[in-house]
Amino acid sequence: VVLAYLELMAPTLAEAIDKVVADGATTVDVVPLFLGTGGHLRQDLPPLVDALRSAHPDVAIRLHAAIGEHAAVSEAMARAALVAAGVGERPARP
Repeated sequence: VVLAYLELMAPTLAEAIDKVVADGATTVDVVPLFLGTGGHLRQDLPPLVDALRSAHPDVAIRLHAAIGEHAAVSEAMARAALVAAGVGERPARP
């Protein structure tokens, strides 16, 4: 797992993918750590991923939905909101 950024921070997605491919990866899963599908995911990310696919034609680069659209993430955020509001149970500590 390599964390990458779309803008303003390093490594960029291109740098991260270049590195994992240089290290031997033949499949790359891009999982956007966004809560929803906004402008970055609709407009910026698809052409970037297409360019990376062209740059690495022998690598399967798969673009997934925003992490916030996964049920487990939505459920975790709802539980955290209930706890913050004082109406949910705090998780047991190990």
